[in-house]
Amino acid sequence: MEDYHSPRKTLGDVLIPEEEVPDSYFVPKGRLSSWQYLKGSKHEPRVDKRTGHEYFYSEGAMAFPVLPENPSRTILTVEGVSESRASSTS
Repeated sequence: MEDYHSPRKTLGDVLIPEEEVPDSYFVPKGRLSSWQYLKGSKHEPRVDKRTGHEYFYSEGAMAFPVLPENPSRTILTVEGVSESRASSTS
């Protein structure tokens, strides 16, 4: 059970105005479909590279884009531009 009594903030409480955000922080139009796929729900057949075992990989959808009136997810950072920490080559 949650036991938190301090003030809460939403993502919108900490965002700077969009016009002040450098272009490098925006998803390039050519990569938007990749971001949408990676943030969406999945139930896909996969094969383990070591054993050849076939299985289904499943995960639920994440909000994309995150609405400013909602709490923000924890932000993980890596060098380079990547839709997913798991797909990063850094």
